[in-house]
Amino acid sequence: MPSLIKEILLNLFFIILALLIVPIWLEERRISDHVKTMLKTIAIGICIVFCMTFPIQTTNEFVFDLRQVAIWIGGLYGGAFSALFLSIITVVYRIIIGGTEGIIVTMIITTVQVVTCFFLYRKFTTSLSSKQRITFITFLSIGTATVSYTHLRAHETLMNLVCRL
Repeated sequence: MPSLIKEILLNLFFIILALLIVPIWLEERRISDHVKTMLKTIAIGICIVFCMTFPIQTTNEFVFDLRQVAIWIGGLYGGAFSALFLSIITVVYRIIIGGTEGIIVTMIITTVQVVTCFFLYRKFTTSLSSKQRITFITFLSIGTATVSYTHLRAHETLMNLVCRL
């Protein structure tokens, strides 16, 4: 199996683990809803760290991961506090693993995600059907991935242009 597919499946496994196994395990316990939300948020935070630790390596040394999917899901289902917590985990871990350009992009994208989750949480949890929620998160994830990719490609092109001069 090609390395790219293995890495994508590994990132998907981390997300599925945090989104399916942990909530099922929590449903069997007699815990308040507030504590369940906190534990789900922590599980998604761990998922984000694993997605960033085992990224998807593409061509031209471009590194990608699925952490944005986890942030959107955690923020829209858990609310503004969850989105803020997940964003802090993402930025801090990004600082730890390095990459100046990546840190700036991560801070911009996570700020947009927190603000968006803050404004859309109520509508997301009360007005949308399950199918609409999945579609909504899919489009948000694709949108943020596109913005990140476009920004990094533009930076790479600019750096190649400067190096040639």
